[in-house]
Amino acid sequence: MITFLLSVDGSKHALVATRKLIAHASWLKHPLSVELVTVQGYVPVVKGMSRAVIKQADVERHFRNEAEKALAPSKRLLQKARIHYTAHILTGEVAPSLVKHAHDNNCQLIYMGTRGLTALSGLVLGSVAVRVLHLAKVPVVLVK
Repeated sequence: MITFLLSVDGSKHALVATRKLIAHASWLKHPLSVELVTVQGYVPVVKGMSRAVIKQADVERHFRNEAEKALAPSKRLLQKARIHYTAHILTGEVAPSLVKHAHDNNCQLIYMGTRGLTALSGLVLGSVAVRVLHLAKVPVVLVK
């Protein structure tokens, strides 16, 4: 079994990456398993903010709902293509979280969409994809 990590955020770019992964799955001799991952950032803690204003459970529910929305389109595509996947919602800084999950789950490849920035824009603005490329110990497929 070959395991790929597919990073999604609910964007059209993530759907393009999902479709490409599905198209490329037919190239493989071995069955494919996908670690379908979305990463939610940390909730900022504001000093002196009353806990009565925003309840922790409400914040967690909001982020879980947003994560499920991000995962849903890719889940549907993978199910339709009959590709086995396990969905995960991670919390933290996106690039290191993706790379750590790929390492911890023995993924042979990381698949992700890009926003389509030019090389210069990506360099100046920074991008998750560039950070993943630098941190990953496995091949990374960037889909534009």
